[in-house]
Amino acid sequence: MVVRRTPMLPAALMICVVAAGVQPAMAQNVQVTFDGAPMAFTEPVLMWDMLFPLLPAESFVGSLGATPTWDAADGRLDVDLMGVHLEMWVGSNWVTLNDRRETMEYGLQTLSGVPYVPGPATARLLGFEATWDAGALTLAITSPVTATAESTVAATLLAPPGREVPVMLSIREADGGAVREVPLDQRAIIARGRHGQQPVAATVDDLQPGDLLEIGLTRQGVGVGVQASYNQEMGTIAAIQNNQLVVQGGGSYPLGEGVNAVGSDGGALHVLGAVGEAAILRLNPNTNEVWGIFSQRRGNPVPPDGGAAVVAGFFAPRYDGPLAVGDTLDLRLLASAGGTVTVPLPLGGPQVPLDETAPGVYTATYTIAEGVEFAGARLMAQYRSPAGQFINAQTNMEVMVDTSAPRIYNITPPPDSVVEPVQPRITANFQDQGPSGIDIESAAIRLDGQDISPRAEVTETGLVRVPERLRPGRHTVSIEVSDFAGNTAVETWSFRAQAPGAQIVGVQHDAAQPLQPGDTITVTATVAAAGRRATFDIGDIVHGVAMQLQPGTTTYRGSYTVRQGDVAENAQVTVHFTDPGGTVHDAVVEARVTIVAPPEPEVALAITSPGQGEETGRRVTPAGTAPAGQRVQWVITYQKLILGGEVGRGTVTVGGDGTWGAAGEVDLKLLLIGMADDYTLTAQLLGDGDQVVAENSVTFTAADR
Repeated sequence: MVVRRTPMLPAALMICVVAAGVQPAMAQNVQVTFDGAPMAFTEPVLMWDMLFPLLPAESFVGSLGATPTWDAADGRLDVDLMGVHLEMWVGSNWVTLNDRRETMEYGLQTLSGVPYVPGPATARLLGFEATWDAGALTLAITSPVTATAESTVAATLLAPPGREVPVMLSIREADGGAVREVPLDQRAIIARGRHGQQPVAATVDDLQPGDLLEIGLTRQGVGVGVQASYNQEMGTIAAIQNNQLVVQGGGSYPLGEGVNAVGSDGGALHVLGAVGEAAILRLNPNTNEVWGIFSQRRGNPVPPDGGAAVVAGFFAPRYDGPLAVGDTLDLRLLASAGGTVTVPLPLGGPQVPLDETAPGVYTATYTIAEGVEFAGARLMAQYRSPAGQFINAQTNMEVMVDTSAPRIYNITPPPDSVVEPVQPRITANFQDQGPSGIDIESAAIRLDGQDISPRAEVTETGLVRVPERLRPGRHTVSIEVSDFAGNTAVETWSFRAQAPGAQIVGVQHDAAQPLQPGDTITVTATVAAAGRRATFDIGDIVHGVAMQLQPGTTTYRGSYTVRQGDVAENAQVTVHFTDPGGTVHDAVVEARVTIVAPPEPEVALAITSPGQGEETGRRVTPAGTAPAGQRVQWVITYQKLILGGEVGRGTVTVGGDGTWGAAGEVDLKLLLIGMADDYTLTAQLLGDGDQVVAENSVTFTAADR
């Protein structure tokens, strides 16, 4: 799955005079050919200042074999052609080409409601060769004979290539882990072979999930060359458990999320059926993950019956970004047959049941609902065998879910305010409400319907529009920003600019350091002439603090004492001054203000037995210290080779002397496997509602004595 953000769309503009002194003109003698054949258009061909032809967009790109989609309301043109997706906006000289931003010298225009594009530049963006002869007024467009790769990406192939045209390669990039689809040119050169050896010519059908790919890409992001490689190992499989495959002799390999097992007869084999058998393993050379198992056992898609139940692996697709509302989370668990599986989503999320869609194969597709949200976490599957055995298994990767849109605040000028027209600043702060973070590339600003994003400075915490003179009258601002999950916030407001009158000369405050409750901030404003009143705001937490006119001056001063619960980061201080005629003027103090909460007292929670790194006997009694009367929850877990689990747990109340201890001894010896390699004791201090307020842990070993 690829999470994409949708860019802000500027309003459509009727282009009459398209630049200072430049206007598109009718061009009767321009000849446009495609692979030698003349092209015909539904609308007249125009010339841009006699430099190059402007061609009617829909009939032009349609004649090239592309599919145009024109949205007149938003002033947007989408063009799709053989894996190339081009987005253009009226009045903007930047476009997106397969989700990458590109800049054109001249962009999409409209004339009498008809969209026009610069012919040579648009043809080149779509991958064609274009030759413009200004003297002869001829534009020759030709299909490329051989596409040239301009960049290379290394990636793991995640799924078998499809049969559609163009063929799409679902890949996970080796550098950064981004998951996306790459269109493959029909003439792409493909080779495949064992890693470190000379590859041989291959076809798309020869590519296997888990292959390490080196893909040559054109400027348009289309694959024109693929070199695939894999590794092979041979051995007898000792165990497949907890997303790991162990070979007799000590080798251990992680399972790829698309691992596939085949028997000696070529039939499908459940991965647990390969345990105990000699097999050839197909590995990804970069990650060492097992993606293919060729076993000497005959194929059987049903896992072996009998013995203790086993969970071989629990997988989720490796997303390149967080999931948002409406996105799907695909889960797949391989285990013994006949069990039941549920996955409780973190932080009180719903229980997701997995269905046994084939013997020993449990799957689910969960659609993210509003309000489900958690930072990167490995999901835990709870498997119960037909005999009542419980096994917990973690996903092979972390999943993040973000369903909250960012917050836009501290906007200036304030809504419905009146400002001087000379260089008023337009600013806003951003704050993400979820775990994914602000995508600053998504931030966009319109002023009176015009996209002025290129003239704005954008950071992770806000946006500042470069000041310029405004005409008197009402102006409307719209600011949009998204997080990396694609959740979008939009803030729209208006203010009025008027001719210069009484105005604020200067503003300042005395908060040189971050403030805490009890601290006082004093704000000073100097005006050209005394008016009716003055107040100041601090971000969105303090509003309308009165300021007093100082006797014999034109200076107003006011103070505010920080209260408990006031918290602000880089908040702006805004002064509102009402002149004698009742007009409100605003000014923002350049220095920002930060208000921090007082540090919380540390909660002492300690483990006194067993000690860190200690070797104990077979039985231990967890103990420690904590605030008297509080409750402590403890759990002991074990690790042996690739196995892990829980030995015991309990909840106790801390005594009046500040000590706590388990009600009895815990036997560390495990049924079937004996003493583990190491143990971990984790203690958690519980607060109101059993919320964890502090945690501590120690790791120790134990001997059978």
